[in-house]
Amino acid sequence: MTMNRPSAHNFKLALDQLFLIKTDQVTNGFRMLRAHYNAERQALSAEELATAAGMKKYIAANTHYGKFARQICGLLGYEPPEADKNNDTRWTYVLATYPGDRNATGDHLWFLRAEVAQALEEMGLVRKRIADNPMGDIEAKRPYLNTLSEKDRAAMIRARLGQGEFRDKLVRFWGGCAVTGCTTLQLLVASHVKPWRDCDASETRDLSNGLLLTPNLDKAFDFGYISFQDTGEIILSPMLATQSATDLGVSATMKLQKTLLVEQQHFMQYHRSNILLR
Repeated sequence: MTMNRPSAHNFKLALDQLFLIKTDQVTNGFRMLRAHYNAERQALSAEELATAAGMKKYIAANTHYGKFARQICGLLGYEPPEADKNNDTRWTYVLATYPGDRNATGDHLWFLRAEVAQALEEMGLVRKRIADNPMGDIEAKRPYLNTLSEKDRAAMIRARLGQGEFRDKLVRFWGGCAVTGCTTLQLLVASHVKPWRDCDASETRDLSNGLLLTPNLDKAFDFGYISFQDTGEIILSPMLATQSATDLGVSATMKLQKTLLVEQQHFMQYHRSNILLR
């Protein structure tokens, strides 16, 4: 077997072949890969991988991820140089690295390799992660912003920062959180349905392109873990683990407080097609 680390192109070729195999091991392996990709810093513990795959014990998840990694290695003609104390190959190292970091509960964290992440993006199995960085978004949009009048430019920037006219419109329309009804306005976030970075000037200030949400729902919505039907019922992404939904206070019975207008449905359809994780 070759000892060169596989490239993103190599991983894509192997994963394309595996994707055609519909066994439980392969299906769960891809579910774990997607969860790994969508995790904060693309880092997960074995316990979190188990949750993503619907397994109760982390040992089973460890074994499963390792076998899935070994399948990939077989297609790549590659064997990771890492080994355990018994000199057995650590197959998982083809997919992830373990630099020694731990999460808040003390569990070891595995970081997804950048080449694997890129392969998943190229396959269309994940939506490319974009950091929630208002100032970065504004700078990236600077060439477009410079074509606007000073008034429109300032309004568009205020909308990205969750301030100004856009937020005021949402407060008047929704009166509180669009889902829970919470009326403590200081806690609520003015969220764009079609992301600000993808909008033109008018869309960033359009009432129809916004929801007023509690912080937990805002983050879940922005990252595509939830969306909504045109009739208001919540949609839970299959990438949102059941326990995570419970911890966030998100349930399948939630719905919007008001029926979406036709103009609002247009933006929500964009969110379902382009943001919701599948």
